[in-house]
Amino acid sequence: MKSLLLHCKDFGTVITGLATRPNDIVHGDILDEKQSAHDCILSLVTIEEDDTLDKVSLLIKEIIKFSNETSHKNVFLCPFAHLSNRLAKPKEALSILKEILKQLQTTDIMVTEGHFGSDKEALLHLYGHPGNVRFREF
Repeated sequence: MKSLLLHCKDFGTVITGLATRPNDIVHGDILDEKQSAHDCILSLVTIEEDDTLDKVSLLIKEIIKFSNETSHKNVFLCPFAHLSNRLAKPKEALSILKEILKQLQTTDIMVTEGHFGSDKEALLHLYGHPGNVRFREF
């Protein structure tokens, strides 16, 4: 499991279509075509082929730590297959992402779930301070 964590002034996405790769792609439910968050921690998450649920708590701890350090309890959890070439099967990845979301919802974090299995436009406005971008591998 890999995550790129970013401290964002603003983040937003617009779904432009459903992904067609890999061949066995599954698509999550589209709750909103447009999503946005202000003053948030963005977690771009890649689930890899050997990932299991035991890695979820490690990512949760990093998100909470970053949230506490920045005093921003708003988190945007966004599936992002571009941090690895060893991706988990889409159904497995979606299942693990749902578990991350479920566990974050039991904390004081306010979490927005990004759509799984779509092509998106994205708007990214980062804060400019040391440590505003962190890469983690679990």
